[in-house]
Amino acid sequence: MRTTNPKNCYGITGRKQVINTFLLHLLFRNLFLCSKNNSKRFHILLVAIILLSCSFIAPQEIVVQYGTPVICELTDDITLDDKPGKAVQMVVKEDVLVDGAVVIAKGAPVSAAIRVNNKPKVNAYTGEEKLGELLIDIFSVKAVDGSEVKFQDIYIQKFAEKNYNWFDKNRKWLLGTGVVKNCATRLTVTIQVP
Repeated sequence: MRTTNPKNCYGITGRKQVINTFLLHLLFRNLFLCSKNNSKRFHILLVAIILLSCSFIAPQEIVVQYGTPVICELTDDITLDDKPGKAVQMVVKEDVLVDGAVVIAKGAPVSAAIRVNNKPKVNAYTGEEKLGELLIDIFSVKAVDGSEVKFQDIYIQKFAEKNYNWFDKNRKWLLGTGVVKNCATRLTVTIQVP
C-alpha cells in the first residue's frame, strides 16, 4: 500500500487526474486553433472538454486497507472524577493519506469513552495498597465522506499508586490534553474522496 503520491507540476495527484489534466490541456489548445475555421469540430471539442471536466467533479473511491495507521490526540483532560461511560474528546492529529488523497482529515472527531476509572485504595486493616486504573477505549473516526472507520481494539491504560502528598498536582492522576495514541483501522473500507 502506498501512502503518498508526489504532486505533478499542475498540483494534481493521482494517475487518472494527471492524464485528464493533460487531455484537457490538449483539447483546449485544439479548441482555440479550430474555433476560427471549423465550427463542427469546435462543438465536438467543446463537448469533449465538458465531459472530461466532469471526471474531476465525480468523487474518487479510495480503499483504506486494514491496519492503516491513524494518530489520535486527546483534547480534554481526564481526572479521577470522570465517571466510566463518559465520552472522551479526541481528534486526529495528522491527515491520513492513501494514494496521495486525504481519507481522514486532521482534526476529525474520534469516538472514545472511559471504560474503567478506579481510584487507588488502601485496605484499612491490612495496609495493602490497590492500584488505581484508568482505561479509555477508542472506537472509531469519521472519514472525509462522513462514514465511520472503526479501529482495532485500541485503548489508553494508566495505573497509579496512592498519593499521600496533598499538594501534588498529579494527585488526581490527570491525563492531560495532548496525549497521543497510535491507532490502526480494523477493516478494509472504501472512502468516497471528493
